[in-house]
Amino acid sequence: MRYILIFALAVLCLTGCRPMDIRQELTKARKAAETGKWPEALAITKNCLKEVPGNLDATVLCALCMFQAQRTEAAAVEKSLELLNQAVALAPERYDIQLIYGWELLQLGRSKEALGPLRRAYELHQKPENIAYVPQQVQGSVKYLLGECCRLNNLNEEAITYFLQASHSTPFNSWPELYNNLAVLSLLSKKPFDAVKWLKQAQALAPQDCKVAVNTAVICDFLSYPEYNAQSYANYQQARVQWYAYAQELVKHKAASTPSVAEKASLQQVERDLTLRLKEISPR
Repeated sequence: MRYILIFALAVLCLTGCRPMDIRQELTKARKAAETGKWPEALAITKNCLKEVPGNLDATVLCALCMFQAQRTEAAAVEKSLELLNQAVALAPERYDIQLIYGWELLQLGRSKEALGPLRRAYELHQKPENIAYVPQQVQGSVKYLLGECCRLNNLNEEAITYFLQASHSTPFNSWPELYNNLAVLSLLSKKPFDAVKWLKQAQALAPQDCKVAVNTAVICDFLSYPEYNAQSYANYQQARVQWYAYAQELVKHKAASTPSVAEKASLQQVERDLTLRLKEISPR
């Protein structure tokens, strides 16, 4: 997901009191991380911790670099989480540490565990002593990540609240996936016309996005029945055919071009489902 890089770069502006040599070394580590040189940044932060054991900023940056550089190694991932646990215990009022901790848990698929630190990061970053110093991208990251976490835990109304807040921040206001998420959540919350509104924004940003096209077809299908839409269901009956056909073509093209065997199989199944539904609703 794109927000990972923005988030990772934004949180590297860690502050604190440190000896001058450690400050310089952490600056080198941050610069290496900003260019994706995570192993180099990790080596520097490890040296910092050898020089000044327990240094808070070095601990957090080391944890982040370790997670990015060695994510496929279970022991390294657990060590990263252990370091963040230590940092949270030492500085429970630091929103940035809570945010990194929640982000890592979310990346590991542990969304239920991530709720706690992400909610705490949200609460802390809004405190008067913090809000003036939190970069706009980080403010958006807090809200987007918390929205994503709530979505994964079926907390639909709460997820809508945070995604809406994130939509007022750059660059999240230009992400079609944000509006696509809002559309799906609105439909699940029995607000189909809100879903239509959000999908129009997603379409404007990404007219050839498969997920957006499929979701638009599904919502048009939902609104094409008079029991759900007494006033304009006939209009949606016509629109759903067009959207199913368009989504089918997009999915077919993406399936043909993807190198991933698993993704290809998944897309081909979606294409078959779309084809079947299109046959069912097409005029005879």
